[in-house]
Amino acid sequence: MEVEDVLELKTLNKSIAEGKPYAIVVSFEHLADVSKKAKELIASKEFAEYTVAKALLVDNIGHRLIGNFYLAINKPYIKTKVFTDRTAAIEWLRLEIPSNQ
Repeated sequence: MEVEDVLELKTLNKSIAEGKPYAIVVSFEHLADVSKKAKELIASKEFAEYTVAKALLVDNIGHRLIGNFYLAINKPYIKTKVFTDRTAAIEWLRLEIPSNQ
């Protein structure tokens, strides 16, 4: 996944959210092959825009380590947390979306 791909996904997400704050679940298989430049963009304040939180969904300890490494190295501007359970991830994200939305 390159910068152009990330920008395209951001445009799609903003369209779906209709200009309102949103949270997103990203499964690990979508993170496995992201370029360094794309990771830097994803973590940036400028890229955050309407995104208020992001849950990284992993399915094993190796993926969890990589997810935590991403958090430590890239220090995402968007509140980001690693989960192994999709339900827990979605519950956390719901708490992060402003209640007036």
